Amino acid sequence: MSDSRQQSLQDETRSRGFLFRYLGALLVVTLIVGAFNLFMDPLARIHLFDIEGINDVKFNNGPLTRDYKAGHLFACTYDNFILGTSRSEMGIDPKSAYMFEGETYNTAFRASSAYETKLVGDYVLEHQQPKRLILGLDFISFSGKRQLPEEFYVSAINSERGLWDYARYLFSMETLQQSVLLLSWNLRFDIDRCSEDGANRQHERRVGANKAFMSIITRYVRNPQLYQGYEYSPELMGYIEEALIGFQDAGTDIHLFISPVHALHLEALHSSSLTEDLFLWKEELLLMLERVNARSGVTKSLSIWDFSGYNVINTEQIPEEPEKMAYFRDSAHYRKVVGDVILQRLQGKEMEPKFDGFGKKLTIESIRQDRELWPEQRARYQELDSLRVTEVHELARQANP
Repeated sequence: MSDSRQQSLQDETRSRGFLFRYLGALLVVTLIVGAFNLFMDPLARIHLFDIEGINDVKFNNGPLTRDYKAGHLFACTYDNFILGTSRSEMGIDPKSAYMFEGETYNTAFRASSAYETKLVGDYVLEHQQPKRLILGLDFISFSGKRQLPEEFYVSAINSERGLWDYARYLFSMETLQQSVLLLSWNLRFDIDRCSEDGANRQHERRVGANKAFMSIITRYVRNPQLYQGYEYSPELMGYIEEALIGFQDAGTDIHLFISPVHALHLEALHSSSLTEDLFLWKEELLLMLERVNARSGVTKSLSIWDFSGYNVINTEQIPEEPEKMAYFRDSAHYRKVVGDVILQRLQGKEMEPKFDGFGKKLTIESIRQDRELWPEQRARYQELDSLRVTEVHELARQANP
């Protein structure tokens, strides 16, 4: 063999050896990163090791995320649980003076659906012994076109996570950064993670009421996941039925209500040809409740309080900017003062006379009356705010030509 050929083989062997050593070192580093992330578990998705002062206080990954709340549900103890969408998250305050007795945690989420509500309920039942459930029901969360955000699919709440989701979490450099930060926090600070209650106390953007209202309404009439492509899903109603049965079997005291939205938001719903769908959805809720109440062994029948439609709160006048509204943040989200009234209704407490007519038990008769009165009530509101009503109609017409 020539010297050049021998030298070439030696170079090739050295190169191959370097490559194997590099890949071996990379594998070792990857496994170390994965093991460290598994131990620290910064987003509380695995819970193999929770050591006080080392990794028991988890990294939030931003307030009010699925990971954030799942971590509290796993590690802390509460009595009452609020479930639902962003309306319940923003509007029902766990620290309200009118809240039920005991420690309360708000497990409602933005952009949620009836399917997620079922899984959140399962997670609560797995890790807690709930005394009371306060569930806000929203028409939009029963649409088959509703898609959950990515954060749900990778969070501990999603019991159907796959191996790829765990691999992305454990071997991610972002997770490593969070693990290092988590270790630093736990070593440096004495943090009481269970002082949190899951409430949304974020400051609203400094925009006028009119801009906030029209921004939400525009999104609803144009988004295929909201009003533009709404399709009621019986399967999603089934998930709520399963959730209620699960809480019933656990001996939980259950309180149900339909969330209020502003009358101008109802114009967006009507302009999207969904008024009759709303009434049919309420009828389906009653049928579902009949099945739940008819189960053998049920000692307390469930009922639903309905705060939707036209009433003293939902027809609040929209002021000129920059004045702040008393009852609504925007067309779809009520303020905590309204949540306080809802809590009083759910407990049968006496309320201020100015709130008379806000909330009623959902029955076949109440739905029939609402159907009959709807055109007159709607016409009355249209007279009060004709310019904005016209603007909503035009938005809906453009979205559904």
